[in-house]
This record gives sequence, structure tokens and C-alpha cells, in this order.
Amino acid sequence: MSNKMNGIDMQPGSLLKHFQEFPESSLPAITYIHGSGAVSTISYGELCDAVVHVSKELSHKQKPSSAGQQQRPLLVVVCGRMHSSTIAVLLAALNSDSYFYIDPDQLESSNTRDMLTCLKPDLVLIEESINFDFSWLGEESSYLTKIVKVVDKKFTLHSFQNPCSFFNDFKLWEIAYVITTSGSTGIPKMVFVPRSCVAPNISDLLNIFYIVRTDVIFSAAPLSFDPSIVNILMSLNAGSHLVVADKNIISSVAIIDILLTLRVSVFQITPSLLNLWQSQQNLAASIFHIDSHTRLLALGGETPPITLLKSLFRDSLSIDIFSLYGISEVSSWSSVKKISFATQSTDNIMIAPAKDADCVVDVFSKPGFDILDLGQILSETTLCLVKNDEILNRNGEGEIYLGRQSSCGVYEVVREPQSLSGTLPEIPGKSMGDVRLKKVIPLINDDGVKLFPSGDLGRKINNVFYYMGRCNRVVKCYGQKVNLNTIEEECLSVPGVEMCRAISEGDMIFCFCVAGNQESLKISTLRRSVRKITSVPCQVYMLSSLPLTAHGKVDDKRMLKDLTLLKCKGSITEKFLVQVVDDLWFDYCSCKPTQNMNFISLGMDSLRAVEFLEILQHRVGSQLLGMLDSLLMDRYEVFLEGVKRSVVGHSDLRVENSTSIVQDQSSGRENAKKTKTDNDKFVYVMLSKVSSLIQGKNAVLSQAYLPDSDRLTWTLNLGKCIDATPILVQSQSHSEASLLIGSHSGRFCCVDALTGAVRWSNVLENRLEASPTVDRSASHVYAACYSGFLYCMSLVSGSLLWKFKANAEIKCSPLVDYESGCIYFGSHDKNFYCLNPNGSLIWKNLHSGGSIFSSPCVGDNTVFAACLKGVVAGYEKYTGKLIWKFSLNAPVFSSLVCFSRGVLCTSVDGNLTALSPKGEFLWCCDLSNQCYCTPRVVQLKQSEVICVGDNSGCVSFVNELGIVLGHFNVDCRVVATPFLYNCRGATVAVVAATNGKMNFLKLSFVRDESGVVSSNVDGRDIMLCGGSVQEAPHVSQKPSIISRECKMLKKNDFSHSPSDTISPISLKCIDECAADLFYGIQIKSVYELSYPGEIFSSPLVFQSCLYVCGRDDTVQCYELLPR
Repeated sequence: MSNKMNGIDMQPGSLLKHFQEFPESSLPAITYIHGSGAVSTISYGELCDAVVHVSKELSHKQKPSSAGQQQRPLLVVVCGRMHSSTIAVLLAALNSDSYFYIDPDQLESSNTRDMLTCLKPDLVLIEESINFDFSWLGEESSYLTKIVKVVDKKFTLHSFQNPCSFFNDFKLWEIAYVITTSGSTGIPKMVFVPRSCVAPNISDLLNIFYIVRTDVIFSAAPLSFDPSIVNILMSLNAGSHLVVADKNIISSVAIIDILLTLRVSVFQITPSLLNLWQSQQNLAASIFHIDSHTRLLALGGETPPITLLKSLFRDSLSIDIFSLYGISEVSSWSSVKKISFATQSTDNIMIAPAKDADCVVDVFSKPGFDILDLGQILSETTLCLVKNDEILNRNGEGEIYLGRQSSCGVYEVVREPQSLSGTLPEIPGKSMGDVRLKKVIPLINDDGVKLFPSGDLGRKINNVFYYMGRCNRVVKCYGQKVNLNTIEEECLSVPGVEMCRAISEGDMIFCFCVAGNQESLKISTLRRSVRKITSVPCQVYMLSSLPLTAHGKVDDKRMLKDLTLLKCKGSITEKFLVQVVDDLWFDYCSCKPTQNMNFISLGMDSLRAVEFLEILQHRVGSQLLGMLDSLLMDRYEVFLEGVKRSVVGHSDLRVENSTSIVQDQSSGRENAKKTKTDNDKFVYVMLSKVSSLIQGKNAVLSQAYLPDSDRLTWTLNLGKCIDATPILVQSQSHSEASLLIGSHSGRFCCVDALTGAVRWSNVLENRLEASPTVDRSASHVYAACYSGFLYCMSLVSGSLLWKFKANAEIKCSPLVDYESGCIYFGSHDKNFYCLNPNGSLIWKNLHSGGSIFSSPCVGDNTVFAACLKGVVAGYEKYTGKLIWKFSLNAPVFSSLVCFSRGVLCTSVDGNLTALSPKGEFLWCCDLSNQCYCTPRVVQLKQSEVICVGDNSGCVSFVNELGIVLGHFNVDCRVVATPFLYNCRGATVAVVAATNGKMNFLKLSFVRDESGVVSSNVDGRDIMLCGGSVQEAPHVSQKPSIISRECKMLKKNDFSHSPSDTISPISLKCIDECAADLFYGIQIKSVYELSYPGEIFSSPLVFQSCLYVCGRDDTVQCYELLPR
């Protein structure tokens, strides 16, 4: 039974029920602030008259329900700009019917048209000044169009004969309004909100905020945002004075003075809007001034800015600050938390306790980060955590789910060919396609409450819920997990930064910062802060302010859209391009570029060069193929011309792309024997002066321990950081062992492996970044230098025997063919070289126009090389004739490795690619991150495992078919190749991360039926492809060879001839269907050890010792103490 109050026909359960307590009709009800700054106010009497007038117009359109006995409510679409008259229309529709509000700016969007198609409204009330054709919605009646005046504005009323039946899902009169979500929790949805769901919010907030008639309440929420209706009803039901504003002035500094003039006492805004106001004006002198009328600040929709609030709050202020939390699917607020900074307050900020066994948190890594609890749960609201689709009934971490006893109906607008079942209406496709509503299925708890996901990460401790940030703020770029919240916190810790927003798009991170004094804050300072968090390329921009959405939140889409202007290739002029390159150069190198500058000579490195190009490519919207090589090698002038040519179309840059073979006619080439050889690219461990090698990156030693503890036995400082992995040489009698180590200081040493005493030391002409190698007799050691020289020194005395000059720096490790003695290496001059053992040139080849960082490898009669252009090539090893080449379309920094089917290589784009010896593509495994790590191939009895790390800290184990068997994750990127050794029949991998932490992993290889496959072959050490393992053969013996049979559908069966030592290995190919494949790998971390600096060099284990080099300038020897 209805009640008539002040001329308004109140329906049962009306949200306007407190209007019976109206104050005097002359008191102000709503004040609207125009975009110009002018204000207009209507009284409660005027508002009541407007609501009555619109209600009468709507009552004429009431239609019978499907049963024909009762009238059902109408669905009224309201389209008008924020204004007192628009609010009056909404109130009239809300009293007796249901409304769906459309922002005029969204009226033309396809999403809006789809929603209207599904809803099929009865009436449309649109502001007269807004032109839009609604005829496509349905058949209009003869009386359908009329003008309705509301306060000082006119609305056009359209009526349709539409069979709207969406109310069938709900009780009569239950739906108050339909609203759309922003899409922050996924696909934008339509939410059908019942009156019983809104009413508890109004009554709770009236009591918690203690709203009284004398309050002046400012609501910044637009009418399309569900908190707006809560604010409106809360104010009007209390008889307070409501203040709303045009969206164009809300973000302007001018509005603050207007609000102070209006004596606003209660502010309900978003944290982003508060931050924006503070960036424009010192709020401590206005809203937070002791003489202001402000008594309450309610922040909702985002994480409260604790740092800003702390700076504004003073003990003398009597302002209550609340944080509101909720989602549109459970319209509108679900919890409220009072924040107090008073020193004597007992209601201070709650900080989440430290991690415990039942609750592991890795979202915020910064200690002391203020994490608010969600506070008081509002009436009829259920809040819980869900993990793996199960509700957590204990302490733990999971996604926050919310529900209410009177649940909303939530639907997605989808285009599906099949018809929907149930009570939803059948919507014809019309010209816009087959558009339908698809109901979102909630999670239902034991009490029958429907729960909806928030998209937020929460933590529960002793029945207290803590907000831990957005779930989607932990993103994956290049396969590396990056916490955007942590990046923002790091930037905000930089003095002068007032606001920060980190956004990810694809594999790129954008960081937008607002500083109080932009001139004094360098972008390079912010970039260095970001690098502390992640190695993923990050673009940093300084803005005067962060743009906001209509809902008052930071507008990520708008910032990204503004950046797309840089991607319009046709609009990029040469002047603009030069400015972009110059600015980026200054950000990285902290100096303005000059013609003769070089990126590397300014202290940069290859990792930063890759990042530099990633950002530059994104800013100009063009692929800069081949420019990584130029950035590393060329002067700035040459690099800039190359960029111009790639982007703008300049043709005055000459780029070498010759594959012609330059051969030397010196003798000795014909004498090289065409036999199978071992090969490797990185570190070597020598087990006999006269004989054989166990290659440090690929060796497995049975004498090492599975450590339980360690002891530092010696340390040697080489003056600068050590990126090259050492090699170890042991005498034939096993009486002594030597380490050969090079450093960035140019110092190259031979060190006693047991004591750390220096046997001899040479200072070369520039830094050494590549590992050395030795000849087959273990009498000569070869070291490559940034001076462009390859040095040959005596292993015994260190005396210089000869040196060969390339045309530029040499960064890759030289490769020795142990049959012929020939030496292979590449250089920054883009040439691939082959030398005689006496240091004379046999041949050189210009390798695809790209500098060579990658060490080569040899298989059969072919030597393989790769370059920064991503081109892998095979050369006839005795003549240098180009046999084939294959482009990976991404730079290659890591070394090539041979395995049973051909050649393995990792590229910067995160791919592990396998090629046959003939250059045919075999397979590609996506590591999902940038990769600078050389793969390790572990060869079992009848199968192989490839081990490789990437920049996300993930170590992947892949079989020879490219199938991923397992992963192990560390907390920092892995650049160094893992080292493997055998301990009592078990395989142990030592994984070194760049942060200095080393994990010892015990590996077990699992078959489908037989369980664990032993990693021991016939009682001997497992073999690693890429270098055969032998124990002290005689000098006259040729190294045993692993044949490189690489048929894609074949498998290798290794057999051994009886001997006291491992004899030459023969291979027999068998059908893969008969092969004894293993199906997985079990990985267990058994020990962890830390080095005091960053590690880019691979660790080396020999007997009971672990040798580690790094960027602490030292090589350290640890004794591994057994279990």
C-alpha cells in the first residue's frame, strides 16, 4: 500500500521513505557547480515538485505484468548530464520503477547500443539538447514523443511497445536500477541492483558518518558510477545539502575554492582526485585547514593514499577519514575503515603482520608498506577469500569475494549464435548482430549467499581481512613477473615524486610520474629506481597530472592512447625522431649525445642496450632491425642515421650485409684433418695436462658433495667485476689444479685452485668478458679481449706467445677444434674468424652484418655461429664456406650448443630454438622471457634434458623434442649457465641468480611406468652433449666423439666398449617409438649459498670446492661440506 508524502506516491520499500521527514521546503537540496564555475541551487520544495511531475508522466505508462493482474515496473533509460534536473528524473524513476542511466558521452558507443538492444526499455528520457535517434529500439506508439520540463531543463520522452521481461528474474518492484561496471574485474557487465541491496548501504553510512541536516555533502561520483546514487539518497534522506559538479571542473583547482565557499563538510571522492587536487593546491591550507568546515573525508574506489594523508593530517584537526571498499556487482560499498593518524588514537592504521606458515605474501616486497585492513563489514554483507575456487576458512591469501543477502543480477553482454535458455528474453539479431545477455554464475557459500570476485588480493589473519592490491597488478612481461604496485612505491620513494602510475601493455611497462618540481627531477633517476625492481624495459614519463576517468580513477587507457600518437609512422618527422632519440640517450647516459659518443664507452652494457632499443621501438612505432649492433658498436652519429633510415626512410646510411667469404691462402688449412670433434662455448675444466677436458659448463663430476654447509676458504680480488667463467686445469698426477680467470680490469690470472695463490698474472690492454680456453695439449691458453686481440699465452709461465688483432672488440669465448687445433671466434667487427694454432689467419667471413657475442660450436665438419641480428649460420670448418643460415629475428647473446639432433640457441625474445646440422628448423620452445643464458644439455642413457635459465628467474628443463618437463623458479634473473655434477648417482644442478644466490638442485628423472630413471650410466658419470666426458686418456689418444645425428624422428642409444675408462662413444639410431623416453623431472632444492655481489659468471664445482666469480670483483672458493 502506497503512502503519499509531499505529493510523492511512495511505493513499498521505496528508497525515498525518509522524505516524510523533509526539512523546510526552502532549504537547499542540491547545488550544481557548472563547468564555468557558476552555481545553481534547487530547494527541497523545488526538488519535490520536479520528482512529482516526472512520476506522474511515468505513471501514465504503467503496463500490466505477464499475468495480467498486476502492473509491472517500467525500465526507464535516462540520458542527461550531471545536473539537479537529471537527479530529479532518476529519483522519480527510482521511486516506482527502475532506471538505466547513460552518460551522454557514451551514447554513441557500440557497447551502449548492445546494452540497449538487450534491455529493450519501455521509456527513454533524454535531455533535449542531446541529439540521438532511438527509433531502432522498437516500435513507437502514437503518443510516444513529448517534452517534459524538469526544473530548468527539458527532456524528450520516448515510449516503446517492447516486451521487456528481464524483471521475471526478480520479485516485483525489486530492481532499483541497472548499472554497468567499469570492467576492472574483467569484461564490462550489467548489474541489476535490487532496492534491498542498496538500502543497507544508506542506513549504515548515515549512522557511521553521522550525517545530519546541517551537513553539506560533496559527491564527486558521476551518475554512471553506483556510489553516486548512495550519496544522493544518503544526503536527501538525511535532509542534508548535496553538492555535485560538472565533470570538466571537478579536476580543476577552481573547484576547491567553490567548495570552501559552499562550506562543504563531507567529501566523498576517490584517492586519485585527492592526489590531483593536492598537486594543484596545498590542501593543508584549504580543505585540511583547521578553520575549514571539513569534518569527514570518505575515500573509495582505490587504495587510500596513506603517505599523502599522513602529510596532511595534524593532531589539531578534527577530520574523520574513512576508506570505503566495494564492487558494483554488490552495489555499492561492502566495508568501511576509519583511518586515524592521531598519536594517542587507538584506531591507528592496521599493518598486516609478518608472514607466517599459513599465510605467504609476495605481493609487496617493500618492508613497512602500509597495508590497511578492510575494517567494518557492512550490514547483510559477506566477505571471504577464495583460492583455487575454494573458500578459505583459515588464515591465508586469496582473491576477495563479496556478496549480499539480497544479491544483484550480473550479466555480460555477448554475441553468441545460440539462443539463451531460461527466463532471459530472446533478442533478435537486428543489424547489430546477435546480442544477448549472459548471466554471470556466482560462487555460492554454505549460507546460500551469492559471491562475486573483486579482482583484489586479500589476506585473512584471525578473521581480519587485509587489502593487498589488485590481482592484475602482478603482470608478466617477457615471462618475468612484475609487481606494478612495487614499481609505483619505488618511484614514490624518490624525493619530489607526488604521484605515480605504472601500466603494462604487452611486454612493456609504462611509468607515469607527477613531480612537484619536474625540472629538478631526472627521468634517469626514476629509471634507476625501477631497475631495482625489474629488468623488464620500462618507459618513464613525467606528467603535470594524471588524467582521471569519469569515475574519478586514474585513466590508464587515456595515457596509453596519448602514447599511440608517437606510433603513427606517417606523422614522425626527422626533427621529432632526433628529439626522441636524444631524450632517450640523455635518460640513459645522463648526458646530451655528441656525434662521436658510443653507448658502451659511456658505461652502458648490452642489457641496457636491449632495453634502450625496446623503448625506442615502442616510442617510434617501428621495428629497428639490426640497430642493436649499431648501438653497441657505432658512434652516435652512425646509430642515429640508422634509426632515421629504419623509421623515416633516409637512405644515406650504408649497412654492411655481405656474406662474402674472405679467405687466407696460408698453409696449414689443407693439413687440418676432417674428423669429428668436441665443442663448447664457455667454461672448461681440464682434468689432465696432457689430455682431456671436462668442460665446466657441461661436465658432471662424481667427486663433488651434496652440501649441507659451506666454508669460505679463499678470496681473490681482480680489481674489477668478473663476468667470465673461469676454467680449471688439473695435472695428470692430480697433484695440482689451476684456475684461469679474466676480469674487467684486464687482469688475467692463473691461480692455485686449492689455495688461491696467484701462479702468474698478466694485465691485458682492455677488459675481458669471455671465458678463456686451452689447446688440446693443455700447454696454451687463449683469451679474448675488448682491445680486439686474441692472446695466446703459455699455461705454465703466462708468457705471451702470440696475439691476433681483429678489427673490433672480441666478447665471445674462442673455440678450439681439438683435432686440428684450429681456433674459431667472432668479433664486434661482424667477422667470424678461423686461426691456425700459430695465430695465423686461415679464413674469415663477414657474418650476416651482425656483431658476434655468441661463442661458436662445432659438429662434424661444420662450425656454427650466431650474431646480434639473430642469424645462425653453418660454415665448412676448414674452408669457411657458408653452408646455410637461419634467422631467429631476435638478437643472440648466449652461446650455441650442440645436442643429439643439431644445434641449440637461445635468443633475447625468450625462445629456445633447435636447428638441424643442415640449418633446418626442428622446434622452438617459448621460455616466455628474455634469455641470455646458454643452455646445458644433460645426456641420459637414451634421452636428453636441456637446462636453461631466463630473466624471470625461471630455470626450465626441456627434452630433446622441445617439450617442457619442469621448472624451478628463483627470486632473480638467471644469466649464468647452470653447472651440473654427479653425487652418489644423483644429478645436482647449481643455479646462480644475478642477485648472488646459488641454489643446489637435486634432479630425478621420472618415467611413465618405471619411476625414477637413474642419472648414472653403467656406473659412470652421466654424459653431457656438447663435450664428451673422459677420464685421463693418454696424450696420443684422440678425444672421443659424440656423433651429431639429428634426424627429427630418431633417438640416440649410447653404448660403451669395456674399459677402465670411458672409451669413445658410438651412437646407434633407433626408432623413437622404441626409445626409452622419460616423461618428467623432479626438482628439489637441497641447499642455498650466497655470493656478496651480482653473478653473471657460471659457478664451477670441482671435487669438494665451489668456485664463484661475480661483480664484487672477486673470485671466491667455498668448501662444500657433505651431509
